[in-house]
Amino acid sequence: MAEKYILAEKDYIKGMKYKDIAEKYEVSINTVKSWKKRYSWNRDRGVPKEKSVHTKKRGAPKGNINAKGNTGGAPKKNQNAVTHGFFSKFLPAETLEIIKSMQERSPADLIYDQIEIQFAAIIRAQQNYSKVACEGIQS
Repeated sequence: MAEKYILAEKDYIKGMKYKDIAEKYEVSINTVKSWKKRYSWNRDRGVPKEKSVHTKKRGAPKGNINAKGNTGGAPKKNQNAVTHGFFSKFLPAETLEIIKSMQERSPADLIYDQIEIQFAAIIRAQQNYSKVACEGIQS
């Protein structure tokens, strides 16, 4: 025999009230409400939904072939951002040269450079801290 909540769902979909379902299956009204939430009971199954205020759908219209064959994103080694975008408008020429030279280096080399820069910053901070500490002792 089917579980109580399955039979109760069928009664709920037919329009039976919580109180009547609870009495029929000898459970509390709160149990029926819990089943409704837990098993996502819905009386409107199969009934078309009304249009909401959010009618715009994302993406291209059906049948659109503008992006046919595109896997998404820009092609590999795309330089549009450097040539036309943010980099070209806001970065000085020297910085652009550095960025171009970075593109020629391997990712491992770039990571190593970042480690060296951070290490130098730590050493510099420690030296500045020790100078300040020494000045504080002398005064």
